[in-house]
Amino acid sequence: MGDRDLLLMLPDDEVGDLALDAFRGAGVLAGSGEYVGGTGLDSSLVARRVSGDDVPVYVDHGIADLGVARTEVLYEAQVGVYRP
Repeated sequence: MGDRDLLLMLPDDEVGDLALDAFRGAGVLAGSGEYVGGTGLDSSLVARRVSGDDVPVYVDHGIADLGVARTEVLYEAQVGVYRP
């Protein structure tokens, strides 16, 4: 990863699969394994798959810049992250 890369954490379940398909459909991510694609912000978006319960923790502790998680996972983790 470079200095200006954004790290996206995706759960390794069906929610992560749907999110990955949506990001690919929008042209934001391409490839497989460690998914890399341009964001248009002079940086790259790198996505990694992790356990669904770990996504909010990674974002809350600043390890990842953003993540996708189920609502109940966010409530159970009791983290201070933004939920759109």
